[in-house]
Amino acid sequence: MKKTLFSNSLALSKFLKKIYGDRLNTDSFAALVGIIDGTLDLKKINIIYNGGKSLIVSAKTNSKDVLDQLLPILTCIMGNVEPICSYDLKRTKNEDTISTIEWDIVNPEKRIREIVNDMMFYGEMELCNLRLYDDKNVDDYLENNEEQNLRIYGLDPGCIKDVSIINNLSEINLYFMINAMEQYIRRCKYDMFLDRIPKIDLTEEQYALEYMVYQTTKYGVELDDPTVNKHIIPTDSYRLWFDFYSNYFKNIFTNESFNSFWQIQNNGLGSSMFELEKKLQKVKK
Repeated sequence: MKKTLFSNSLALSKFLKKIYGDRLNTDSFAALVGIIDGTLDLKKINIIYNGGKSLIVSAKTNSKDVLDQLLPILTCIMGNVEPICSYDLKRTKNEDTISTIEWDIVNPEKRIREIVNDMMFYGEMELCNLRLYDDKNVDDYLENNEEQNLRIYGLDPGCIKDVSIINNLSEINLYFMINAMEQYIRRCKYDMFLDRIPKIDLTEEQYALEYMVYQTTKYGVELDDPTVNKHIIPTDSYRLWFDFYSNYFKNIFTNESFNSFWQIQNNGLGSSMFELEKKLQKVKK
């Protein structure tokens, strides 16, 4: 295994600061937990560094020039080992796409396989424009066994033990469940990347997440029909629904709002703040 130059993110952050000076601004606290988060030439960058093992660097696609600057330096830091892949992550057509480059010098083949087979639903984002280095072919890493083919994302509940509970959730509680599962999967992936927890298989949790996501069609969300070998891909319609509730509860929901919501529900006017807000907007217009 090639030897990298730095054992942790804090040391790497200090090294990059010496190179770029005032052009680079990072969060020192974040570096202590494995992340170099900040700006280079006022353009947002994010580096997740697992010293001696792997590295992920990201920037907005319209700021891709900073990745070009960092590529030779980070390659040197990773023991002059070339990246294993690059790709873009996007949520909707209207949002900035995140360009990403990855290194893995411990088990690159395994990491490539993980990325390839999680292509269409990378956490809450869609992965696209995947490019493998060293002339590797994406098709060579696709897992396509018969047992997997019999299961359909969106219809298979995965680790959900009692499907009736999920099927009968109110719209607002369905949002809470989806958000909780997304956060759990994202945190596990992050902790596994930094070797904070042992490697675990999240396949059943992913099935459960996409089953719940597809349940949102009952509330007017538009999603493609479940198909064999295809993930449930978040659409603009889904992101609008999810982001509405996310913003509502994180930014503008108050005790008064919560009381109003329960009053609306108890009066039989529905359990959807999303639909209520849309009706109010129409009235205002």
